[in-house]
Amino acid sequence: MLTILHGEYTQSAYQALSVIKQTHSGKEVVSLDGEKITKADLELAILGNTLFSTERLIVISGLLSSHPSKKKDDLIDYLSQNTFDPDIVLYEEKEISKTLLKKFTASQIQNFAPPESIFKFVDSLNPISKRTSILLYHEILKSEPPEIIFTMIIRQFRYMIWLKEGDNQYTKAIPSWMASKFRRQAQYFSMDELIGNYRKLLDIDYKIKFGLSPLPLPKSLDIFLLTL
Repeated sequence: MLTILHGEYTQSAYQALSVIKQTHSGKEVVSLDGEKITKADLELAILGNTLFSTERLIVISGLLSSHPSKKKDDLIDYLSQNTFDPDIVLYEEKEISKTLLKKFTASQIQNFAPPESIFKFVDSLNPISKRTSILLYHEILKSEPPEIIFTMIIRQFRYMIWLKEGDNQYTKAIPSWMASKFRRQAQYFSMDELIGNYRKLLDIDYKIKFGLSPLPLPKSLDIFLLTL
């Protein structure tokens, strides 16, 4: 069985992956990097199950969202057009397009999308709507982990920077309606302001991860929103 877990709500997606691993307790888990994997690596992981009579769960992270290439296309065709003995999970921390997912007709597909309230909040981020953004932020905090909110803020500024720069390798995978939305929002900021805010977010992330921040993440984000 091939299962695809994808979507921006990474916490829920990761929990689903953990549950799958728990149901395969006692089996060997083979983890592969979708950006670096070759067809030979994949075949060895799959066929090794037969050669050595060891039951396996194969987890491939980031293949479907990796940069376009002939190698990627070949791997997707191989996975979508064949059936395999070991269970395989394609784990993606981004939402995958419906066009690409249509190739996997016999697969189980789960999309983990953040609540609509989070999108409403990140779409409100601009220097003019600080009060609205802060009110929405505190409302979301009542039901969603601050780590998820933080991830979505970083995503929003990353996309605005990409779209402010113009067409590039990163914007090709963004649907046109979404690209238009990010371009409109990016107009509230200069490029220097976007990059400066993105660096602030990376600084918060670094200090939280290494225990260098005197403030918890929710309070750090409060201050960030106030300084937009």
